[in-house]
Amino acid sequence: MESTQIHLFSQESLMSHSLQKETGKTLVQLLSRLLIEMMVFFLDLRLFTMIDLMNIQMVKPSFPQELD
Repeated sequence: MESTQIHLFSQESLMSHSLQKETGKTLVQLLSRLLIEMMVFFLDLRLFTMIDLMNIQMVKPSFPQELD
C-alpha cells in the first residue's frame, strides 16, 4: 500500500520525491493518530455514559435497602 502512495507521489514530481514521501508519511501518521484519538474519545464517552447509567441504576435500588 505504501509503495503505491510513493509511486503516485513520484509521478507528481520527481524533483521533490523524498520531500513528498516524507510529507505523505507524516500525513498518514497524523491521520491515523487523529482517528485513534477520536476512537479513544468516543470509547471513553461511551464507557462513561455506561458507568453513569449503571451507577444510576445501582443507586436507585440502594436507597430503599438503606431505609429498611
